Amino acid sequence: MPNAVMFDLDGVLVDSEPLWNRDLDEINRDVVRRMERRYRASLPLLPGAREAVRALPERWPLGLASTSNRELIDLVLDMADADALLLAAATVDTVGQVTPELVELVSHRAEPQA
Repeated sequence: MPNAVMFDLDGVLVDSEPLWNRDLDEINRDVVRRMERRYRASLPLLPGAREAVRALPERWPLGLASTSNRELIDLVLDMADADALLLAAATVDTVGQVTPELVELVSHRAEPQA
């Protein structure tokens, strides 16, 4: 016989998912706006990032798989003058998180078309 019965609050006792989703969407929009302002003020590219993205397409097609929001991805690629070099990009909106499936999706999109 069990010593206790445990419940989860969200989704078992309280239908909170719609509220969380609404609040998370609002928080996400606010965070994206803040990050856009920060990136526009000073883009924190890592040393060698721009050079790598510019050099590699001479040998391989480039793709990008990221957990960042599409708005931030587009802004960074534009500011780094790298948007024209990538043949494919996918975000977590596509698959849900960076997974082997997301990487595979970008890989297939980046394959040169005959």
